[in-house]
Amino acid sequence: MPPEDKSSPQKSKKQALASNRTQVEQERLQVEKKERLREDQELRKALEERNSYDRSAELKSWIQVAIMAAQKREAKVTLATRPLAVIPEAAQAADNHRNRSARSGSQALIDLQCFVRQMKAEGLTQREMCEHLDANRKLRPEGSRWAWQTWQKAYLSQKYTGSVKKWLSAAGRVTA
Repeated sequence: MPPEDKSSPQKSKKQALASNRTQVEQERLQVEKKERLREDQELRKALEERNSYDRSAELKSWIQVAIMAAQKREAKVTLATRPLAVIPEAAQAADNHRNRSARSGSQALIDLQCFVRQMKAEGLTQREMCEHLDANRKLRPEGSRWAWQTWQKAYLSQKYTGSVKKWLSAAGRVTA
């Protein structure tokens, strides 16, 4: 019997160790469960906070849209109802602008048009006018696509002949 007595303390030690292990394991599981619950609560709080920020941001954006629409509506109303300020110099400049073509601003262009009118009054053809313009080294009109060519070359080219003829014809008209 003594050997049985020896085995029983070993069994009891094994049982004690096994129960101790299960108890430690249960405690570890409980700690993990508490940590997961705490993490879940923190995540839930963060989501709720973010959702509240999203809702407030969405509300703010809708408010901004409404404010901008009201400002645009108000601006349209004030523009339509308020009288425009009249500046005498601006009104006179606008009247002068209406009475002349948009491209007749520079003095060189006005001189060129006068020269063309004189040649037309003398009875020259457009080809002869181009020869005289080149001989007198007159510049081509600003902004024309053929300004880099001489008058004769532009007049004789297939691409620019219509443009040159139209410009000479318009410049040769006598305006009051």
